[in-house]
Amino acid sequence: MTAWDLSMDPMMVAGGHWVWEQVGAYFGVPLQNYWGWWLTTFVTFWLFLSVARIQPERNPSSDPFNQLAIWSYATTGLSSVIVDFEFGLHGPGLVGVFAMLPWVVLGWISTRRASSQ
Repeated sequence: MTAWDLSMDPMMVAGGHWVWEQVGAYFGVPLQNYWGWWLTTFVTFWLFLSVARIQPERNPSSDPFNQLAIWSYATTGLSSVIVDFEFGLHGPGLVGVFAMLPWVVLGWISTRRASSQ
């Protein structure tokens, strides 16, 4: 979530969709915005993992629906990166690629490995 935000927020600022009282350090976005999204993501995953421990043991990585989630994340992230480059925001576009691509690759490898077992 936060990795995607690194690409999307500067694009939204450049397009005039998001405005802060003071210009932030990262392409116009205040750094506390990313801290807030990181914290939100952390708490969400922590809650999910806490609930998952209560559930019966199973391997969720083998669920084919997870591949759809990975493709959705990848295409959403890619669309933000493309728009970044169209707006001339090469920095956030490159940061977006390097921030999101590892998660896509790790997720894809994990689901492929689990589905082949």
